[in-house]
Amino acid sequence: MRILRAEEVIRRAPCGKTQYYSDIKAGTRTTFLKVSNGRAAGKPEHESEIEDRGTIAGLTDSQRRNLVDMLHAARREGISAEAIVARAEAFIRSATTEKAAA
Repeated sequence: MRILRAEEVIRRAPCGKTQYYSDIKAGTRTTFLKVSNGRAAGKPEHESEIEDRGTIAGLTDSQRRNLVDMLHAARREGISAEAIVARAEAFIRSATTEKAAA
């Protein structure tokens, strides 16, 4: 599992820094992890990619919060990156399919 520094995560995101931190506060993006004795912050690369896919797919804020809850739970439970990516992709597919059907 690769941890990206906060600056890299924000650089890759489909939004600016201010919006990114607003999204964290709103619960539509996962929080950063403290690394290196608490002096640096980052997040797993797969989480960043999943969040961006959800944003680009046009998930609603409620759906994005559900996705973030899933990612935070996976962190706590120690679920592998591969397993959470598969779950998240299935969630995004089902959410976009529901949106298209409506």
